[in-house]
Amino acid sequence: MTRCGPKERRSGSSRSGSSARSRPKTWQQALKGVKRVAVLDKNISLGAKGATALEVKDALYGSVIPVYDYVIGLGGRDVRKKDIREVVAACRAGQGQASYIGLRKEVL
Repeated sequence: MTRCGPKERRSGSSRSGSSARSRPKTWQQALKGVKRVAVLDKNISLGAKGATALEVKDALYGSVIPVYDYVIGLGGRDVRKKDIREVVAACRAGQGQASYIGLRKEVL
């Protein structure tokens, strides 16, 4: 794969025409064939769930695709590989309605 700089991209490409890719019109089209969506939030909307997950759920309103919310990395904590594995396992199992990953439960 070759990379090109901004000048090379501008000179050889056209935004219109048959060679341009068309963007999906809706989230449902973009996620066609997806069984579930896992949203990893690094923030909380007080009184609710992760702020990004709320936006994704609103965008997918009326869809049958489940959206699972995982709040991760709060307080500047690192997101580790084991945290991502935990999210993937929970999502595959169908769990994850505002799940908090990586929190020290003894402090709560």
